[in-house]
Formats: sequence, structure tokens, C-alpha cells
Amino acid sequence: EPALMIFEKGVTLNSTLTGTGATLTTATSGQLHVAAASADNTTVYILPAASTKASYCFSIGDITGAVRELLIETPAGSDLVVGTTTAAGGTGIATTAGASHGIKNTRATGIRGNGVCVYADGTNTWYMQGIAGTWAAY
Repeated sequence: EPALMIFEKGVTLNSTLTGTGATLTTATSGQLHVAAASADNTTVYILPAASTKASYCFSIGDITGAVRELLIETPAGSDLVVGTTTAAGGTGIATTAGASHGIKNTRATGIRGNGVCVYADGTNTWYMQGIAGTWAAY
């Protein structure tokens, strides 16, 4: 049985977030960010530096369109994301450090409700937890 997750800072429904996306801040740490744009596009979230010790959860609210993807990127610098491709363990993921690298859930494998939570270690690594769906490094 999955654990109940409480989002003390609420839920952010991003219905128009596309292209370069949103750079997250510590003010939204602890929130669930739902990618809900129904157009045929990619939704991009850019994490702050892992030194912030922030945490975020992401979910797909709508996945219509042929090239729909949810991307979660690290900021410029030495930050990276580590975890596994699926909740069952799957293949290990370790992204390349720096800007324009991160994890993604693609239209080919994504369905509504897929998601992941990431937690910063306070240094330079984001750890994946609470994985639903199939994720890959890019």
C-alpha cells in the first residue's frame, strides 16, 4: 500500500507551463507540481541548487499529444539527479551534472498520475523517491 503524502505547502497546477519552463525556488519546496498543459509540448521544471536542501514532487496531470514530456532539470553547476528508472528498482539513473540535464518521463511511457519526488542532499545531489512510471536520464 502506498504511503500517504501530505503537501504542507499545497499543490501548484501548471496549466500553461511549456518550453523553458519554470525555475523553482525554495518558496515552493514541499509542494506538488502538476504538469497539466494539454497541448502537444514539453513541460520543464528547473531545480534550484541542491545546496538548498529543498524537496519537490511532480506529477503528470495530462499527457495528450504525441511529444508530451515532463522534464526535471538540474541548474548549472555540479548538481545531478540519482535514483532508479522505476519504483520496482529498475536501472540506476545518474544524470550528467550541469544545466540542461536531468530526468524525464516521456509520452512513450508516461500516463496521467506518473510522478516522482526529489530531495536535495544539501551539497550537489538530488535523490529520487516515490517514483511512479518510467523515468530516464537525459
